[in-house]
Formats: sequence, C-alpha cells, structure tokens
Amino acid sequence: MSVYPESVKIEMQLAGTAGAWTDVSEDVLRKNRISVSYGIKDTTPTSRVASTGTMTFYLDNSANNSAQTVGYYSPGHTNCRSGFAAGITVRLSILYDGMTFPKFYGRIPANGINISPGAYGSRVVKVEVRDYMEQLVIHSIEMPDFAENKNAAEVAALIIANGLIQPLDTEYNTTEETFNTVFDTTKSETKSAVELNKVCLSELGYAYIKHDTGKFEIFTIEGRNTRTTEPAVLSIPLPTDACDYLLLEDGGRIELEDGSGYLKLNQTTPISFMDAQTTADVQSGNNLYNYIQGISYNRSVGTAAEVLFSSTFAIGAGDTVVIKGGYKDPLSEAQSISAKAILPPGTADYWMNTARDKTGTVLTANFNIGTPEYGTNEVKFTVSNSGAVDGYAYVQAVGTAVRSYTPSKGIAKDDTSIQTHGKYALNLDMKYQDDPTIAMAFINTMINQYKDPVTRIESLTCCANSTPELLAAFLYLDIGKRITLQESVSGVNGDYFINGVSFEILSNDIIFFTEHIKSASFDTFAFWYVGVVGQSEVGQTTFVGF
Repeated sequence: MSVYPESVKIEMQLAGTAGAWTDVSEDVLRKNRISVSYGIKDTTPTSRVASTGTMTFYLDNSANNSAQTVGYYSPGHTNCRSGFAAGITVRLSILYDGMTFPKFYGRIPANGINISPGAYGSRVVKVEVRDYMEQLVIHSIEMPDFAENKNAAEVAALIIANGLIQPLDTEYNTTEETFNTVFDTTKSETKSAVELNKVCLSELGYAYIKHDTGKFEIFTIEGRNTRTTEPAVLSIPLPTDACDYLLLEDGGRIELEDGSGYLKLNQTTPISFMDAQTTADVQSGNNLYNYIQGISYNRSVGTAAEVLFSSTFAIGAGDTVVIKGGYKDPLSEAQSISAKAILPPGTADYWMNTARDKTGTVLTANFNIGTPEYGTNEVKFTVSNSGAVDGYAYVQAVGTAVRSYTPSKGIAKDDTSIQTHGKYALNLDMKYQDDPTIAMAFINTMINQYKDPVTRIESLTCCANSTPELLAAFLYLDIGKRITLQESVSGVNGDYFINGVSFEILSNDIIFFTEHIKSASFDTFAFWYVGVVGQSEVGQTTFVGF
C-alpha cells in the first residue's frame, strides 16, 4: 500500500533570523524535485566531519506564482518579494500523522540564487541552501585563546563559540581524550572545519548536523565510544490510523472529550530493511588498509618568559599602523611555536626613534601602543604616532611558549595481508595527540579492523512511499542511528550506522531516500573480559586498544 505525507513545507525567514517564518511552498515548483544531501557520504576511516549539507529547489518567478508577479524572486528587481535575498534562513519540514518532522535548515549563500532570465524562458529561480557545516568551512578562527586539558567535546565547543553564527542546538556526547594543549597548531587562516577535523581524528569521533522532532538543527559531537552503547533501532511508531483503539473491559471504546474520535494506543512496528531497498551500493574489499601510519606531535610547555615576536617598522607623523604576525622560536628548536600566555607590554617592549637602529632622537612619548590582541599563534598591535615627526617604531611580545617538535610516526601493518593484496597505506594524522603510545593503540586497533577485504553495504536507496514502515523510517531515522540490514544476494547481514542522508521529493510527494551507512564493526568495540573464552586471548581475540 502506497503512503504519502500530509504536506511538504518550505519556509523562509524573510525578516531575518528573529523574524517570523513565511511559508513559500505554494511557489515551489514541484515538477522540479527538492533535493537534499548532508552528512558523511563515504566510509574512509579518516572521514570524521560532515561536509556542507545542501538543499536545492525551484521557485516560480512567472506571473503564475502566488503574487501573480514576474520577478517576484529576482533580488534587485523592483517586483522582488520583500526580504528574499542571499543570507536568509530556509527550512524544510514534512507533516505526517499529525507530526512535523524537520528535515533541513540552513542559509542561502551569496551565490545561492540562480535566475533563469528571458521573456520566453522558464522563469524559474533555482535556490540552494547550505547547512551549518558551511559556516565552519568559511570561518577562519579568530585569535583563539590558548587552553589546556580540554576533552574533545570541550574543544569542539570552543571552536563553535569562536564562530560568528551559532547552531540552533548542540549535542556534545562523552569523549575519551583529554588534550594537554589546545589551539597551539592553529594559524591565522585556519578554518573552523579544519580545526574540528583535527579534534575528531585525534579522538576518532564524529561531527555532523542532525535533525529531530521539534529541532531543525543539532550540531553533534560523538566520542570514540559513543556508538558502542548505541542500540539498534528495532521498531518505530505506527501511524495513528494503524494503531488499535484503547478498549474498556467490556470491549467498548473511549471517546475523546471533544467528541472527535476515540482514544488509540501508542503502538510501534518492527523496522526491517531486509531486501527493502530499491538499490544498494554493496562493496567487497573497499577501504582495505594493511599499512597504517599514526602521527602524533610531541610538545613542551614553557615556564619562562621569552620574546616570541618582534618588529621594527616606519610610522609617519599622525599615522596609525596595524602590525600583525606569528610567533617565532627564539631558540630555533621547535618545528612550530605558539604562545601559552603573553605578558602585558612593559616599557621595554616598545619604543620609537628617528633612527631605525635607535641611535637618533627618542620619540617614544609620541608612540601609542594601544591594547594589543594576542592569540595562540599570532599577535596584533594597532599603534599610532601622535607626534609631528616621522619615526621608526619597535614592538615585541613576551610570553611563555608551547613548542611542537618533529612528529612521532608509528607504523601498524599486517604482512599477510600485504603479501596477499599488496600494500594499501593510510595516514592517521592526529594533530592534538601528543602521546605516541595512544597513537599506536589507535592504529593497532584500526589495522585489525581494515586489514582484510569484507563485503559490506555502503548505501541503500528506498522509496519512502512503498510502505508505512519505510516512510516512518525516512522521517524518524537520521545520522547516528544504528540499523540492522539484510541483503539476500550479497549475503550481508549486520548492523550499520547512518553517517549521511540524501533524498529527493518529486511531484505528488514521491520520496526516494538514500542512507549513507558504515558498518557498526568499525565504530563499536568489545572489551577484554579476563578468563572468558573468545574474549581474553591476547593477540587473537583481543588487541591493545584505547
């Protein structure tokens, strides 16, 4: 029996993020599909952070739209709908069984409105919306403060807080690693997504956007063991029409107070993906790795004050100059250096003189050093010459240093697999990890997970309208959920985690959805039980882990 949602709604905040939501569904051209994609689409072990999620749809820009106005969705046109422009927020929701299911939320980027021109053209406007992950891709971390002894979730929260735009909701799960130094490898142009990827690789966790009932956007961090305790979803709520009535002892029904019907039970139905897919991407031997290099970074945190930055420069009378630069190791020992703390500038930290070598007339009284801005890897001075004479100025930043030395590289390999299949190498670059023994534990575990070719499903596509169960699965299941899959031709039978979602809504509310999935065996860990056969043989059924 085919089933369909009650409605599909696209709304816009035409008056800004504090304004009301305006339903524009009437002008969405349903002959052109609504396409949505978000999350992590591949199963590579180092794919830990979701890419930018997107939604595209088409608006009627002809006289047939709701305003009967040509150019209603052409920004800059005299007829353009008030508030419709790049930068506004847009959301997609689906109403089914009286419940609203959020399915996407984001902003129209600067280049996200594509107008089809011409008096005899199609008169449509293609709109692209990008989710919160785009904000992490484009934002450069602004001079973050050095931090110590923060776990992966806490570091992720600091990265998010540094951004100009915040997610609607956050979910920080328990993480395992505590990092001794934070932001010491951040550069002036480091993007938030890059820094977040460092964190996730050093924790072996995940970062992504998901949606839930009543919540359109949840920025989520998973720790290394989050999925180990996540149970498989075995059942989902039945639609109200399919639920039984709550009966009295005599078999009679209980009428609702308003007389509109009778009270029903809240029932669930088993969810099964056994041969339910329209298509499936089944891979055998994909992501085989039998030679894994784990890279960690040795650091030392100084205690004595050192000159970490200095600059001499010309400054004209009455001029204001911005001096910005990175720190340098005065001892020339470290591969890179950052600042744990910078001392407030004293009188020895700046001067101005008519001569660059400080042998001329002293002009320091006319030199204003302002309030310097310090970050973990750079400093910014906004200085001015209030006098009537040109001069040369000097500034320096003094503080305690964090030194990063030549990275430690450990190797885990499986010679039998290499001899059989050839060498398949992977680098696990853990910028926040400073303990080589933990890095080795990571790659020892991974080599046992990836050294042998195995047949697994990497994605499955279903028609949500095929059964009430599949429509409910599309609406209720999102990234991070664990599902059980069976496919008779390939023989695949096991648990998988949803890592990404793609779907298309066609005319008449026909929905095809794709779950991008990863075998649960890669992200769940069984622990050593002393004396239990099958769970205690070192080097056979158990390996040094983390």
